[in-house]
Amino acid sequence: MRKEIYKEKEIKLMEKKARQLEFERNYCAENYEYAQAEKAHKHLQIINSKLVETLYLYKSPREHFDCSFCGKSEDEVEKLVASAGHYICNECIEVAYKLIHVFDN
Repeated sequence: MRKEIYKEKEIKLMEKKARQLEFERNYCAENYEYAQAEKAHKHLQIINSKLVETLYLYKSPREHFDCSFCGKSEDEVEKLVASAGHYICNECIEVAYKLIHVFDN
């Protein structure tokens, strides 16, 4: 539990730092301070990559995903495509493809 709280705080701090660097970069660019803007941009890239890495590690153990259409788990299908919190397996994609082409003809 403590590890989760620590990770949440770490993520919030990195997000705050990223917002500050983004503001600094934009402010410097608007005021023609390109060297400082470039420095802030490089630092922002480093923070963002660390944030992505931390978020990936924080999600471990990996969540289990199911097809939103047929309910099969990712272990039961060949492929699972994700989009905005919804998932569709290769089998449902094939069925949908066939349905679309049958009704078009």
